[in-house]
Amino acid sequence: MTGTPRLRYTRDEILTDPDYTRRIERAGVLLHGGYGPDGTYLPPRSTHRIPAIEAWTAPLAAADADRPTGRQRRAGGAGIS
Repeated sequence: MTGTPRLRYTRDEILTDPDYTRRIERAGVLLHGGYGPDGTYLPPRSTHRIPAIEAWTAPLAAADADRPTGRQRRAGGAGIS
C-alpha cells in the first residue's frame, strides 16, 4: 500500500515491543530486545518506532538532498562533492 506515511503515533504505540520469538537471556538475566522468527535482532520498543523514524526522517533527507553542500556553494553550485 502506498500513500502518505504515518507521522503521528501514541505514546503507547511508540513504546510497544515487537513480538519476540526468543528473548535474550544471559546467566539468568533478561536483556533488552530479542529475536524475530528469522533470527534477526529486534530492538525493544521498535514495533512502531522504526517505521515512525523512517517516516519522520524521509522528508528531511529529501530536503537535504536538494541543498548544495558547502563545497558546491563555494564552487558556485557546479556539483563538486
